[in-house]
Amino acid sequence: FRHTHSVHELAKDCNKTLTHTLFDDELIDRFKELSQYTTIARYPSSSSAPVDLITEMQAITAMRTVNETLLILEKLYASQ
Repeated sequence: FRHTHSVHELAKDCNKTLTHTLFDDELIDRFKELSQYTTIARYPSSSSAPVDLITEMQAITAMRTVNETLLILEKLYASQ
């Protein structure tokens, strides 16, 4: 895998590498939102903390995406 912080690009690479589609297009689209949070969280501006940039609903949606992803990965590893 190439070096990237882009969650959706990593997911697309996983799909290309595996013999089946692990992440569907809808989930990959949600990963795009997660990818933008990596920059916000790692490099907040001095004038505003990430808590001011990400709404509660965005955080809840992101957590749902993460939980769904963990369930997919758990099934993958359980089948190995």
